[in-house]
Amino acid sequence: MPLPDFPELTGPAWQRASAGLLLTVLAEYAYEDLLTPVPDEDAARPDGRYRLELAGHVVYSFRARRGAFGSWRIQPGSVLRVADGAAAPATDPARLIVDARADLGLTAEATARLVRDVSVALLGAARDDARDRPTAAELADLAYLDLEGRVGGRPGLVPDRVRPGFSATDASRWAPEARNPIRLPWAAVHRDIATWHTSTPDLTEQRLRTEELDPSTRRRFTARLRDRGADPADYLWLPVHPWQWDETVLPLFAADLAHGLLVPLGDGGPDRYLPRQAGGGFTNLDRPGRRDVALPLAGPDAPLGCPVPAPAAVSPDITRRLVDRYHADPFLHGETRVLLLADLASVAVRHPHLDPVRGESGGHPYRGLLGALWSEPLAARLDTGERARPLPALLHRDHTGRPLVAELVARSGLAPREWLRWLCSAVLPPLLHLLYRYGLAFPSYGEALVVVSDAGEVPVRLAVRDVARGLLVCGDPDGTPFPEAEGLAPEMAEDPGPGPEFAPRRAAARYTAADLGALVGGGLFGGPLRHLSAIADDDLGVPEAVFWSLVRAEVTRYQQRFPELKERYPRFDLLGPRLARHTPNRDRLPRQRSGPPELLPSPLHGPEA
Repeated sequence: MPLPDFPELTGPAWQRASAGLLLTVLAEYAYEDLLTPVPDEDAARPDGRYRLELAGHVVYSFRARRGAFGSWRIQPGSVLRVADGAAAPATDPARLIVDARADLGLTAEATARLVRDVSVALLGAARDDARDRPTAAELADLAYLDLEGRVGGRPGLVPDRVRPGFSATDASRWAPEARNPIRLPWAAVHRDIATWHTSTPDLTEQRLRTEELDPSTRRRFTARLRDRGADPADYLWLPVHPWQWDETVLPLFAADLAHGLLVPLGDGGPDRYLPRQAGGGFTNLDRPGRRDVALPLAGPDAPLGCPVPAPAAVSPDITRRLVDRYHADPFLHGETRVLLLADLASVAVRHPHLDPVRGESGGHPYRGLLGALWSEPLAARLDTGERARPLPALLHRDHTGRPLVAELVARSGLAPREWLRWLCSAVLPPLLHLLYRYGLAFPSYGEALVVVSDAGEVPVRLAVRDVARGLLVCGDPDGTPFPEAEGLAPEMAEDPGPGPEFAPRRAAARYTAADLGALVGGGLFGGPLRHLSAIADDDLGVPEAVFWSLVRAEVTRYQQRFPELKERYPRFDLLGPRLARHTPNRDRLPRQRSGPPELLPSPLHGPEA
């Protein structure tokens, strides 16, 4: 058997990817206070030099400018590694992680895992670089699905393209950045271990099968069950990710397969699907109007991206209640026209032996490994001429360093400051309304947010994917949600407690107003908007202070529009002098910090534009 080969992986491509990721590691670990650079002699300059002295007697030196929220903008090509008195250009992020392992509090095992993650991410990025290097103009012309596979998912996450459990060959076949269309295989699961859930009574199992599978495929699946001596009416049908089937379903559900409770049906017909950046999400490439589907893509050694755990059983129910609120709210439905892409139906599969012990002794890793969750497709909700792009895509730089957002601004014909004002007015009002009116927030403000622009590339509204999955509900101060949100999390406790950032979450959970304010302030303002503010300053000629004044003006405008909610505004405290630090990398590392999030000086605390 020949060894897998990647001829497109070249030295120059690896060097470019490695140097770029090193800058991200340094900047984001320093921002999260995982590493602590100190000023060097010439730090009084705007782009002064800084030193990072590590416990292993290694020093990293680089030029950088400081930005909003204490962020770091490190000058490419300026990083030096000094060891044993000798300085050399530094381009290797894995070397930095090994050098800094004591400072990061990493064990040998944790160091090895992180180095592997970085290497896998670089492998994908370098192959991508060698295979295709589109310009910002070419990226701007791409359809949503083509664009999503070429850009990162969560700004600031190091690395943001890791697929735990995937081999190099797996990643080249299944990862979103591979952009390989696949035909999804389907399986039938007996109703003794599977349940059907729908957000509306008129979406029945039969209707979903009819609309998602062509007649010949349905006949083939039915014949397959009858050939096994089974009654098709006793089974639910669902697609299964091929990797998931081989890696986790077969080993764990082998008894069910032997006893006929689980039956493989074959491929689901001619339609091809492309994976989305959110792990396990797929969109129909050939018929974009068909529903998106999210599939578990995880195992005991691969905790990332498991979107269909037990919450699949309740997510469509919460979706129905949320959509009812949406249609009854003229601000959301009529003015902002935000697109809340709803979860429509799901099949949740129980493991006969492991589900009963799921809550004992801290639980176990074999959770939610078989199921499917169908949701509204973005393409079906867009108006004629509208273009949609993931919010993180705006931050993407091409191989010349030009960010996609600069290309979009140029195409719009607007002044950069005016275009950014339109962006803020498209993105912020619906998120603020969900927070202030309903006490609702989302666990991530990265890949779930989609910017919708008109035919002239002017941002006009927002779309939110996976809207009911991991929904966070304000239960402050006595655990009772706001009256407007009653029923959106009926079965939840007041606080789900701490846990791994990417562990399977319940469909909705209650937090205090302070917690949700910290999440929005850190996750949205300190996340993608922090990165956008740096691009505005460096590439669009809009100083950071002006950018944040636009954000503040949008928050102030909303608060003035709804004075009846004034009692709630200080509880979330988005315009106060300090906001929470966004720490996705700290949350991933074994080194945990208890207590409330760290607060940083807020760039929103100042005059409007």
